[in-house]
Amino acid sequence: MSQIDYVLKSLPARLLAAREATAGSQPEIAAVVEPLFGEVSEAVSATGGCPETGVATYESDHEGGVRIVLGYDYAGPPASGFDVRTLPAAEQAVCAVHLGAMETIGASW
Repeated sequence: MSQIDYVLKSLPARLLAAREATAGSQPEIAAVVEPLFGEVSEAVSATGGCPETGVATYESDHEGGVRIVLGYDYAGPPASGFDVRTLPAAEQAVCAVHLGAMETIGASW
């Protein structure tokens, strides 16, 4: 059983080892996100880094798809398998926190 928690908070800028992808629609997101997190995790681990908490942002595009940027906090140099990018700070953000297994993440949407 999964739960979801909504939190209103400010977010600091974060430096991420990240990849970007687009899902054609909301139901396709899990099929895009799950393998991409795995690929970025492996690439960060190959640098000697330790991927811990995954971070993702989702933004609707103008064609009905969803633009996704995902990754892990990272303070090292660029490496194969990911881009180093800054996720900008936000004064206020509503953050959804999924509490459960990936196979139940649909309940958080």
